[in-house]
Amino acid sequence: NASVLLREQGTRVIEYTSYAETKTIPGHYVIYWELLVKAETNLPSDDVMARCCLEMEESLNSVYRQSRVADKSIGPLEIRVVKNGTFEELMDYAISRGASI
Repeated sequence: NASVLLREQGTRVIEYTSYAETKTIPGHYVIYWELLVKAETNLPSDDVMARCCLEMEESLNSVYRQSRVADKSIGPLEIRVVKNGTFEELMDYAISRGASI
């Protein structure tokens, strides 16, 4: 799975969220990852990230796969890596605006 591919690179996901992008046709899912890397120069290559996308898609249920491959009503899954601390900054912002945890 994707976590194994990342672990081989000395990297792991420490936070994540997802978003259904509907402004494009076909729509697709976007996964945001915050990564813990042993060294900043050790970020996963584009090839590794593409393989992670495939691994994640293959792990989703048959309805997703049918919509993705046969119907083509869902576009390719996309993974976006955000900088370290992004999720903490978002949480701090939400709390400052009155959100509860």
